[in-house]
Amino acid sequence: MDFFNFSQTPRPALIEPMLPYSGVLTVPTARRRSRHYSALLDLARGGWPGTRFTYSVNYTNTTKPSVHQVIVDGTAINMTPAKVVNSHETLYEATDTLSPGTHSYRFKFADAGNSWQLPVNNVPFSGPQVAPFDLTT
Repeated sequence: MDFFNFSQTPRPALIEPMLPYSGVLTVPTARRRSRHYSALLDLARGGWPGTRFTYSVNYTNTTKPSVHQVIVDGTAINMTPAKVVNSHETLYEATDTLSPGTHSYRFKFADAGNSWQLPVNNVPFSGPQVAPFDLTT
């Protein structure tokens, strides 16, 4: 028989601790007019073998990073400063071609005493999807 026992003491609410969040790595907001570039990566568009994808992230800190990488499918690619936004913020970019299939990526930065990653929950961003062919009109 299913019933609810109203004399039972209710359990306390389960409140999970917040993820440690830092604003050191952020998503760029300005778009360039390039076909395969946007904030982080243009996932709405896929590509085909030979398509060059540009990964980008803003680094905001007073010290220069000793590690500045995008990790694509588990492989680290060093990023380079593309634009100094202001005295504390720099846009980092890396460009690469990908094999056919679905891919994932995350960003990893560090200096002498700290490290940061984006996304902060250690679950990589998904995309892009690379097709083994190109459709033309």
